[in-house]
Amino acid sequence: MLEALFGDFLKHPGRTYQRVVQILGPIGTGKTCTAYRFGLQYQRASRSRDIPLHYIHVNCKLEAKSLFDLYLGLLKRVAPDITTRGHSTGEMLSTLVHYLRESGQYLLLALDDVDYLIRRTKAEEPEGGVIYDLTRLNEMHLGEYQNVVGVIFIARAREMVGPEGFEPSTFGFTLQKFFIPLARSANPNRAFWSPTSYPG
Repeated sequence: MLEALFGDFLKHPGRTYQRVVQILGPIGTGKTCTAYRFGLQYQRASRSRDIPLHYIHVNCKLEAKSLFDLYLGLLKRVAPDITTRGHSTGEMLSTLVHYLRESGQYLLLALDDVDYLIRRTKAEEPEGGVIYDLTRLNEMHLGEYQNVVGVIFIARAREMVGPEGFEPSTFGFTLQKFFIPLARSANPNRAFWSPTSYPG
């Protein structure tokens, strides 16, 4: 599944649009394992093709208790030399996107336990928040290819985004979204591919 969603970037780096994936399921279904193993393999495959891609996996319970913590942490991991003192959350996110574009680097981001971050920030961001921010990155450069290859949201249940998943209005018109439900009997291996089967 994840191979099909992200494989085209390895064939055509710099000529793809951002994709958003939801991996939802109860505890013990392999959500974290699925995303993390895929992300590491995808990063290795990219770098073997001389594509400077970062895979960053953030546990929102431990590393991102606020949007400020999340965006500051991402900037430090991608661009540690950039000064962020006095920046707002929006400015840090914008700085990250512009840095990736100017440096020719790429990012695949996974937010684990994102429902925890949503609950914590809902009072502060009743009409926005992390889902809104990260699914509208394409609007910073409308009609252009994206250096944020994709965002994977990992959560326990659909309640975090409503009974039908993310609200349609959250997504930009050019953004593609995909939903991967995992049950307790799910095999994480079905969601990613082996290093020898990468396209191209």
